Amino acid sequence: TPAGFTPLMKAPRLGQRIGATNLYIKNDAVCLPTLSFKDRVVAVALANAQAFGFDTVGCSSTGNLANAVAAQAARLGLKTYILVPADLEPAKILNTQVYGATLVRVDGNYDHVNRLCSQIADRYNWGFVNVNLRPYYAEGSKTVGFEIAEQLGWRSARDSAIVRGCATGACLGPGAVLRDVGGHGGTVFATRESRSQRYAKKECSDQIRVFHFSLQLWEALSVTWPMQALNSFPKSA
Repeated sequence: TPAGFTPLMKAPRLGQRIGATNLYIKNDAVCLPTLSFKDRVVAVALANAQAFGFDTVGCSSTGNLANAVAAQAARLGLKTYILVPADLEPAKILNTQVYGATLVRVDGNYDHVNRLCSQIADRYNWGFVNVNLRPYYAEGSKTVGFEIAEQLGWRSARDSAIVRGCATGACLGPGAVLRDVGGHGGTVFATRESRSQRYAKKECSDQIRVFHFSLQLWEALSVTWPMQALNSFPKSA
């Protein structure tokens, strides 16, 4: 199933409750093959992997990304290798194996897995969505903003995009697109704060406002070094 173009629904009652005069909700729980927002970014990354002539793709992952890469690669007929920490819970990557990807458990933490993926990408010329295909992976987050703009008839004056904050690399895309089509383009980053998100807030304070939920919505991935945030956000001038 192709990823994207999820419904945009007007929410007047919720808007009235929170003081928003023109509130829309983007229902990203549908039209995504593995029910993860990672399907969006992976679709863009692997489309470019094909354009570059990669016949083998993969990623380092702890769950959602592995499933998204395996599903999209199966659809495109690409060989797939997914590298994960050896102690990762089997339930998180069950779908990865269902889609036929080769699963490689690495004796180490997520940082070790990432480093190994970089070495493999260089040596074997494989396309890893969060390594040598990462710029296209990051651009995939903009598809949310483009869809919202199109579904609203390309009207401007959209004030803010509220995005979920479990992956810091995804938070700038929607706001950037809405700004480009004439809105203010601010981004409200809804999250439980982690090290990488604190880094993002510090380095991009002019573009991001952070709103913290007191309710725990997910267990944030704990990594030794916030590599994804460092690769995804521009340094402030």
